[in-house]
Amino acid sequence: MDQHTNSDQPPSEASLLPHARFTLVLLLTVGFFACNDRQEFKPLKSAGITPADSMVKPVAAAPAKPAKKKKKIYLTFDDGPNLGTPNVLHIVREEQIPVTFFVIGEHTAASRLQQATWDSLRNLPLAELCNHSYSHAWRNRYNKFYASPDSVVKDFDQTREMLQLDNHIARTPGRNAWRIDSLKFTDNAKSRTAVDSLQQAGYTVVGWDLEWHFNPKTLNVTADADQLVRQIDTLFARNRTKRPDNLVILAHDQAYRGTPDTIELRKLIRKIKQNDNYEFAVVSSYPGVPQKPAPR
Repeated sequence: MDQHTNSDQPPSEASLLPHARFTLVLLLTVGFFACNDRQEFKPLKSAGITPADSMVKPVAAAPAKPAKKKKKIYLTFDDGPNLGTPNVLHIVREEQIPVTFFVIGEHTAASRLQQATWDSLRNLPLAELCNHSYSHAWRNRYNKFYASPDSVVKDFDQTREMLQLDNHIARTPGRNAWRIDSLKFTDNAKSRTAVDSLQQAGYTVVGWDLEWHFNPKTLNVTADADQLVRQIDTLFARNRTKRPDNLVILAHDQAYRGTPDTIELRKLIRKIKQNDNYEFAVVSSYPGVPQKPAPR
């Protein structure tokens, strides 16, 4: 007797029932999770929120620190253009600092070199040009020059008209004098009337807080850059400047004809640049100095 089961016979309903139940449960489970996935993201989308936003809490930005107020240093040069002026210009270009030149009208046309230097001065945006008279007090005849106030005004007017300067800032030759709104100072009483006449004629007169002296015979500076920096620090610390946090340095172009003095000038500039408490500025930004008139 052949006991082999005939595989061609269809399975009974009883044998199919467990398989059907398993398939039904599997379909219901998949459908449940699929519905939950759609419901999870739907509220976020409708609220305009991305999943990343829902997980990151906003952090308030830290308040910006106020900018540190720096003390201003006005590096000014007198008596140019002369033989030392090209060296000063070279350093100013390389160090990219603003400076103020108080020029003498007579010097701008005294020689071909001085004419060329004057052209370079006018074409240097970092250089501010101001009035240091036409004749430098009739070529250093100070007592006679300041004894005639009207002549003093005419001398300055001649330079302003000749050079077409765009400001009325002046410095008196051989005299540390100031005439800026309420700031009035004259180091030589005999010159007071003449300086007053300049102010009455519309000039703002700016002197200096610290002079970088030079030997008139050798034309070499008498102090090095380190000594100047110490003097600057002391003047600020003791509040010995004409206006707090503002210091005007007087230097002379003719002292920088040679290499050693030129090196000291560059060293001074770099030491000031490296000090976070200081910054360079031009004299027209000194407190109380009237701003340049608007172009017509």
